[in-house]
Amino acid sequence: MGNEFVAGADEVGRGALAGPLVAAVVVFDQKSLRQFCRAIAGPIRDSKQLSYLQRERVFPFIKKYACEISVGRVSHREIDKNGMGFAAKEVFYRAIEKCRMKNPPRRQAGVKCKILVDAVRLPRLAVPHESIIHGDSKIFSIAVASIYAKVLRDRLMQKYALRYQGYGFERNVGYGTAEHFSAIASQGFCRIHRRTFCLGHLPNRL
Repeated sequence: MGNEFVAGADEVGRGALAGPLVAAVVVFDQKSLRQFCRAIAGPIRDSKQLSYLQRERVFPFIKKYACEISVGRVSHREIDKNGMGFAAKEVFYRAIEKCRMKNPPRRQAGVKCKILVDAVRLPRLAVPHESIIHGDSKIFSIAVASIYAKVLRDRLMQKYALRYQGYGFERNVGYGTAEHFSAIASQGFCRIHRRTFCLGHLPNRL
């Protein structure tokens, strides 16, 4: 029979020095998936392989045609406190749990849906799922989720750029560019930096 719904999950922000880790779950049924593919009229790839403008173009179509979208976040404080190993799993648990809670009748009715997750194994997850290595470059639904999560996080970091000026967040969205390292050296950390995570990357840069 196959799955009646197609669901992909991916996260962004793991390698960043500042800001949250963000994961998205995007669910299509067969009809909405066909409509989405017709609307975008082009290939879908992992968000890292698309330009800013390409991601922004696809984003509204995801919002329009997806049956369900949910987002999970793990803050910079939680990453500092618990480490990236915890955060990389927890962000998926939060996004997937929100998705399940949005529409209880769907899961109660036994509708078939398997969530495809990029790379991370989730032993506590009770719903059918599969972890796929490099899934963001292999699986359509995971690539769509990566685009959605990337656009959301980038927009958030652009807002942070107005509050925490001088770090270039509007350009580097929290990642470790030369500009960003230089700003940390001259200004120190700001409120949203992952300080413990940063310290592991800074000694060879400063």
